[in-house]
Amino acid sequence: MNKLAPPRLFLLLLMLAIPLGIATRTLKETPTGFYVMGILLVNIGILLNYFGDQEFKIAETTIKPWEKPTRFVSGGVFKLTRNPMYLGMALILVSVAFFFSSIAPLATALVFIIFITKKYIKMEEQNMLEQFGNNYLKYKKRVRRWL
Repeated sequence: MNKLAPPRLFLLLLMLAIPLGIATRTLKETPTGFYVMGILLVNIGILLNYFGDQEFKIAETTIKPWEKPTRFVSGGVFKLTRNPMYLGMALILVSVAFFFSSIAPLATALVFIIFITKKYIKMEEQNMLEQFGNNYLKYKKRVRRWL
């Protein structure tokens, strides 16, 4: 297994984002609206991960980004974004900024997005192009990488 597999990177950054949010909190009390937004983002993130994972299981293809895909998954949440699970993890990292009324935790989401794009997404896109050719190119034109 890759030492910096996406879930590991996400958990590492989340463990950094929380104390960073606490240390850089700008308000003594987080406004209710911020909590609501944080909870909304966490729930959307969890749902994107869950449904993305389910689509892969139904298609009986790998979820591991370093393995070659055996099936082209473009239904369900993959109609909204080409990377629903990565997007879900990024949204959870963003939620930390709302929970602690601090913009500093947004840096962890930015690091996640940049690292995942460079290390995994570009490789996955190349694998998809090699495996599925024109079908993947059409899908890529229809559905954005992130949002």
